[in-house]
Amino acid sequence: INAEYGPEDQLEILQENLIRSHAAGSGKPISVEQTRRLLILRINVLAKGYSGISESVVQSLVDGLNNSCLSYVPSQGTLGASGDLAPLSHLALGYLGEGLMWNPKTSTYENADEVLSSFGLPKLKLGAKEGLSLINGTGFICGLGAEALFLANQLVEQADVIAALTLETLR
Repeated sequence: INAEYGPEDQLEILQENLIRSHAAGSGKPISVEQTRRLLILRINVLAKGYSGISESVVQSLVDGLNNSCLSYVPSQGTLGASGDLAPLSHLALGYLGEGLMWNPKTSTYENADEVLSSFGLPKLKLGAKEGLSLINGTGFICGLGAEALFLANQLVEQADVIAALTLETLR
């Protein structure tokens, strides 16, 4: 299956180019924790087996996660409701050995190819439809929404404590 997206002998390069062309975000990177959350959400969706992605690609993402090798994902460039093509493309780009990737040994972003090599992780080799599978979804906005909900719940709990203390003081 190649979703009628180019000739058979060019499937890998076409999938890589799809990711490259959509990696058009800008700004400072999202936090390492947010990137980790995004990668976990992406792995969860892909592991269900409905996207046509190979087990080896999902395993490569899991290995990257387990080693805390996380792609540089810019904070700006998504529309959310129509899909998170730019941030998910940046997430995938690092695992192709391109762009920047978090190196947990130095706690800095470095050349993705060098980070993958230093941890013995292979670069992704994509087959038909796999580039699209990696970037099609709303994991970025879902992750930010989950974080916002968690923080909002913390604020509600703090507001309850403040209200109780205020009432106790006014007695």
